[in-house]
Amino acid sequence: MTLKTFYPILITILALVATVSLSPVLACEQRPDQDAFRSELTEDANPQSNGMLLIGYADAGGYRVTHITYHRVVGTLQRSALSTVALAPGQMSVEVDGSLGPLLYVIIAAPLYYGTDIDSEGLPRRLWIDSEEDGLNGNETLVFSAQ
Repeated sequence: MTLKTFYPILITILALVATVSLSPVLACEQRPDQDAFRSELTEDANPQSNGMLLIGYADAGGYRVTHITYHRVVGTLQRSALSTVALAPGQMSVEVDGSLGPLLYVIIAAPLYYGTDIDSEGLPRRLWIDSEEDGLNGNETLVFSAQ
């Protein structure tokens, strides 16, 4: 085996060892805090152009939004025309002020994305995806970190 064929194999092995050895450290180091996403801390809800609903959570003092979640939207209804809404299991409704009156967004209850450390522009510095949409339980994957 020549050095030219051995070198790429060695680099690949070293990269795999570094990835495997750092994964538990990174996974435990920074996870979304479940207490920060309590419904009583909900501050704002904004529909997004990608078909999702962003929900902002304020800090315990209620002074500023520090955490956000993105939920998939199942449907949108005018609130004034409704008396009751039947929701499927795993769904919830959120009322948002629309330009022509209140709108009711039916969303998947468990978020698809969790964001923390909101910057001055309202964007998260860290973002996790929960591809199973089963709530914060440790299977979330960090997909973006600005730090």
